[in-house]
Amino acid sequence: MSRLDTPAVPRTDRALVIHPAAKSAPRPQSDSPPRSFEARLDEAVGLARAIDLDVVRAEIVRIARPAPGTLFGSGNVEMLRGLVADHEVGLVVVDGPLSPVQQRNLERRWQAKVIDRTG
Repeated sequence: MSRLDTPAVPRTDRALVIHPAAKSAPRPQSDSPPRSFEARLDEAVGLARAIDLDVVRAEIVRIARPAPGTLFGSGNVEMLRGLVADHEVGLVVVDGPLSPVQQRNLERRWQAKVIDRTG
């Protein structure tokens, strides 16, 4: 079987970094000014690169209301599934907490390893 005949296998060093931006996220009590979604995404990308991940795409994904099973709504899950496939991503870094159920469901839908900010 030639290299052209083998299906593309996502590489775990190719990463997609996602910052879930809740429209009505509670702001923690702090004296520091709020950080923009872009600044938070930039920090997450920097952390991913610090552990030698090849960040091929970074996205801010707005969520109106967290979905219990996936965090993201079905439209966003499908859009991100397309990015994972198009970029042959093997690892998705979500810049926020995921429940174990959300993590498992996203891994199944995206066919890639999913870690959150704590993982």
